[in-house]
Amino acid sequence: MKKDRPQGESEKQLVADPASCKEAEDLEDFCKSVLIEEISFEHWCQHHHKLDLQFPISIARSQLGQAFKKVIRLSRSIIQTDAKKRIEKREKFEYEISLDPACEMPKVLVIKGLGDRLDNQSGDLCIIITVID
Repeated sequence: MKKDRPQGESEKQLVADPASCKEAEDLEDFCKSVLIEEISFEHWCQHHHKLDLQFPISIARSQLGQAFKKVIRLSRSIIQTDAKKRIEKREKFEYEISLDPACEMPKVLVIKGLGDRLDNQSGDLCIIITVID
């Protein structure tokens, strides 16, 4: 007795597609070339740190209705790495904070790109504002 093929299935569909075989081989080659390094969390923390800088400032409640200006002096780490060495230096800079009395007082000002730098990545400068009596 002869078995019937499912409706719509032809001889060509039963033969594997050569392009998909090539893709499967390429995927297998890629997977063989990838290495997974297992490291402990402590080891990872030694080589990765947050690049954001946090700087707290206090504003007296009596100053809230006035224009507020303050120059802060900071230093940040600039780290350059390559395969053989790591160069770390400190950069000093100043940043002027200006707050308009008409604006709502923020709790945190975030200035993008003024934090520590590691190669081509830069953290942010986070100025934390607290109101004191």
